[in-house]
Amino acid sequence: MALGWAIGGAAVSAVSSFFGQKSANDGAKKQRRELAKYNKKVDEFNWAETERKYDYAVDGLEITKENNENNITYQEASMALDYGHRMGIRDFEHNQMERAYDKSLSQATKQMSFNQLAEMNANSQQARANYETNVELLFDENNSLIDYFANTTGLDLKKSEAISQASFQESKSQLSYQSGTGSLGIKRRSARAKGQQDVQKSILDGMKAAGSVRAAGGQGRSKAKAIQGILAESGARQASIANALMFAEEDIDLNLGMLKDQMILDQTMVLSARDSAMNSFNLETSTLDAKQSMDKLAFSETRGNIAARDIFVQNQIKQARLQADLNAEASIMLKPEIAPPLPVPYALPRPIYQDIYEPEKPPETYTAAAATASPWLAGLSSAAESATSIATAFRQ
Repeated sequence: MALGWAIGGAAVSAVSSFFGQKSANDGAKKQRRELAKYNKKVDEFNWAETERKYDYAVDGLEITKENNENNITYQEASMALDYGHRMGIRDFEHNQMERAYDKSLSQATKQMSFNQLAEMNANSQQARANYETNVELLFDENNSLIDYFANTTGLDLKKSEAISQASFQESKSQLSYQSGTGSLGIKRRSARAKGQQDVQKSILDGMKAAGSVRAAGGQGRSKAKAIQGILAESGARQASIANALMFAEEDIDLNLGMLKDQMILDQTMVLSARDSAMNSFNLETSTLDAKQSMDKLAFSETRGNIAARDIFVQNQIKQARLQADLNAEASIMLKPEIAPPLPVPYALPRPIYQDIYEPEKPPETYTAAAATASPWLAGLSSAAESATSIATAFRQ
């Protein structure tokens, strides 16, 4: 039973394989015919597209040639315009630099003229200031001389006045001495005359008294004693008169001595006053002379300083003028030189174009043969595979 089923299955499988392979072969052939038709349509389309692409490329090349020519023409025109514009800028900049140079030169010339006027003005001001300073110094010097002469004249007058005062005191002292000595001389002569008169009067009175006694008469010792008494009284009076005269002489001599001492003192004071006046005059004159010498030295030094200051200021003015001229010269721009001309624009190179490759029609697309197999071989192969199952069933 199993063996029958195995043989029947093998037969069905072999038949099925045969007809299945035959159907597959028919489908493959049909697919090849359809593929061949499709390939032919594709070949025709591709060839048409290739021709269109060729025509398009030819037209594009013509357009590219025209565009490139237009572009080159535009670039050459732009280069020419740019050349003219840059040459114009070159000329304009050169003209501007020329104008700037002329302006700086004119300004520097005006500045130098101004510097000259400023120097003249500064020199005039300095000369005026130097003149005023010298005039002021001259006034101060004249005032110093006037003060010196006034002070020395005052000292001379003061000295003369002091000497005159001393001479007056001397004359006054001499006059007082002469007057005193004269008065004392008169007093001495008066005392001497009075003494002589008193002595003479005393002698006469004694003689009269003695004469009266003698005339009265009488002798003897009483009379002699009376006469002696009268004579003694007369001698005493004479002695008293002599003493008074001597005292008067001593008083007069004392007064004369005092007058002499006073005169010597007055002469000493007069000499001292003269010496003091001379010493004061000499001292103050020496002081004024020293002050005048110092003033002369100070004026001389001041005059020297004024001259040195004037030279210094004049040198400063010259230095300032030189510096101002140097600054003016430095402000002058360099004389401009025109730049070298720009290179003339050259013609741009024209491109070389390669012709468009003209295509040739390619061979038709190859359509491979349909992949087929023998149905008999398919059936036999299936039968061989089923034989294994039949053999297994037979063993069972």
